[in-house]
Amino acid sequence: MAFLKSRVARRIFGLFVFCAVIPLLVLSGLTFLFTGGELEKQAVQRLKRTCKAKGFEIYEHLLFLETEMRMIASRIERGEPLEAISFVPYASDKGAGTRFLRLALAQGTEPFTLLAGDPFPIPEPEIMDTAHLKHGHALVMTPPGEAPYSVLMVLLIRPDDPESPVLFAEINPVYLWGVGSEGSLRPEVDMIIRDRDRRILLSSIPAIETHPDFLSRIRQSSSSGDFQFEVDGEPYLASYWELFTKPRFSLPGWTIILCESKTDILRPVSYFKTFFLLMILLTFWIVALLSVVLIRKSLVPITTLREATERIAQGDLETRVDIQSGDEFETLGHSFNEMGRKLEEGQRLLVQSAKMGAFGQMAAGVVHEIGQPLTSLQGLVELVLDGPLDGESKSHLELVQSELLRLRDMVVKFRSFSKSPKGVQEPVSINQVLEETYHLLEHQFRMKRIHCALETGDGLPQVQGDRNGLQQVLVNLIVNAMHAVEDQSGGNGLIEIRSALKDGQVAVSVSDNGPGIPKDIQERIFDPFFTTKGAGEGTGLGLAITLSIVHQHKGTIHLDSDPGTGTRFTILLPSAPSEP
Repeated sequence: MAFLKSRVARRIFGLFVFCAVIPLLVLSGLTFLFTGGELEKQAVQRLKRTCKAKGFEIYEHLLFLETEMRMIASRIERGEPLEAISFVPYASDKGAGTRFLRLALAQGTEPFTLLAGDPFPIPEPEIMDTAHLKHGHALVMTPPGEAPYSVLMVLLIRPDDPESPVLFAEINPVYLWGVGSEGSLRPEVDMIIRDRDRRILLSSIPAIETHPDFLSRIRQSSSSGDFQFEVDGEPYLASYWELFTKPRFSLPGWTIILCESKTDILRPVSYFKTFFLLMILLTFWIVALLSVVLIRKSLVPITTLREATERIAQGDLETRVDIQSGDEFETLGHSFNEMGRKLEEGQRLLVQSAKMGAFGQMAAGVVHEIGQPLTSLQGLVELVLDGPLDGESKSHLELVQSELLRLRDMVVKFRSFSKSPKGVQEPVSINQVLEETYHLLEHQFRMKRIHCALETGDGLPQVQGDRNGLQQVLVNLIVNAMHAVEDQSGGNGLIEIRSALKDGQVAVSVSDNGPGIPKDIQERIFDPFFTTKGAGEGTGLGLAITLSIVHQHKGTIHLDSDPGTGTRFTILLPSAPSEP
C-alpha cells in the first residue's frame, strides 16, 4: 500500500476502479459492432474483386475455346477424315475432361454430321448472327429451351465461302464456368450466371430462379453493383459484374453473381459473443493488477524528474535523466534532456553574444582610429604613383597600395560588428533571395567548374528580416563551400542549396562534398579571426558575421560535417507573422 501515499497514484487508481468497467463495456460493444460492419464491408469488396476476376477468367476460357474451334476447322478444311476429329483434353480438380461435350458439322439443308459426343439439337439459322460468322468470328449462343441451358459455339469453316460448312460445338460448362478449378473460388462463395434474358445458366444455390426478389435486385442499367437478399431465411451478400461479350462473340453478355452467406462472414464475431462476459471480467482483473504495478513504476520516473529539475534550478545545466520505461515518461525524459540541452546551448549563445558585443566595441574603436589615416595613406600613395618613378619604386608603391586595399576590406568587415545593420525589416521570400544569390554567383560556378544544385521548397512562408543581410549570409556560406570544393579533381565539386519547411520554421541548407571540417575545430569556426585558410587568403570574419546576422534575425545556424564526407550548414529562421 506504500504507493497510495502519492496523490497522483491515488487519483489514477481511484479513477480506474470507478470507471474501468464502463469503458470496457462500451469498447467491447463498439468493437463488436465495428468488427461486424468492417467484415461485411470487406466481404463486399472481396466479392467485387473476385467477381471481376471470374468474369475475365470466363472470357479467357471463351478465347481458348475459339482457338480450339479454329484448330478443328483447320483440320476439316485440310480434308482430314471426320472420324479422326477429336477434342484436346484438359485436367481440372474434377478430373480429366474436354473443353467441348459435343461437336457437329452442318452444311445448308443437309443433315448435320455428328463428329463427337451424343446428338444434340442444332439451332435454326434464323436465330444466329450470320453476319458475325461471315466476318470470321466465332458465335456464342444459348439456344432457347428449358433448364439446364446449354452454351454453343458456332464457327464457319471458310468465312469467305457463303456455302461453307458450319461447325457447332456444345461447351463443357465445367470448363467454361471454371467449376472446380484450383484457386477459382473459396468454398463458402456461391456463383450464379445469368444471361440478358434473365435465365439462370449456372447456380450453386438450389432453386434460386424461384426467388423473384433476387433477380429484381440486379439493375439492368448498371454493369456492376452489390446487394443483399435472403434465401429460406438465410441472409446473403452478393456482388455482380456484367461480362461484355458482344463485340467478340455476338453474345449480349452474361452477369456473373457471387454470393456469400452473412453467417459465414460474421462467424469470427459470433465467437466473440460466447466469451463476451468472461473476457470483460478477466480483462478487469488483469488490468487492475497491471495498473497497481504500472502506478508503482510511474513513481520512480516522477522522482527522477523532480530531483533533476532541482539540480538544474541550482545551475547544473549538464544534468540529464535516463528513463527507460517505454511509455510517456520516457518521452518526457527525452523532452527534459532536450530542454537541458537547449538551456545549455542558450547559455553558450549568451556567452557568444557577450564576446561578439565586446568584439563589436573593439571593432568600433579600431575603425575610428585607423579609418582616417588609412584613407589619407591611400590617397598619398595614389598621388605618388601618378608622378615619375623608376620601375623598382613603382612596384614597391603598388605593393603598398595592394596591402592598403586589403586593410581597407578588413576595416569594412570590422564595421559589420561595430554597427547594427540598418536594413529594413520586412517580410522576405527566402526562395527569391536564394535565386538572386544563385544568379549572382552563377558565373563563378562556371569559371571554377563547380556544379551547384538549387532546390527550393514549395509554399514556404516569408521570413521577417533584411534582404541584403540574408543575401550576405548566403553569399558567405556559398563562397566558403566554393573554396572547399574548388580543388576537387575532374570538376567533381558539388554544392547543394535547399530550402524547406522544418518544424514550423524556414530551413535553408548549403552543403558541399569537400574535405569537411575536423571535429576538433568545429566549435571555433564562428569565432572572429579564426580561419583554416592560408596567410593572406582570409580574415576569419565571414562566419562570425554570418552568425551575427542570423542571430539578429532570431534564427539559428547549425553545422554538420565529417572529414572526408563534406560539410552542411543549416539555417533556421522563424516565419514572418501573418498580417491581421
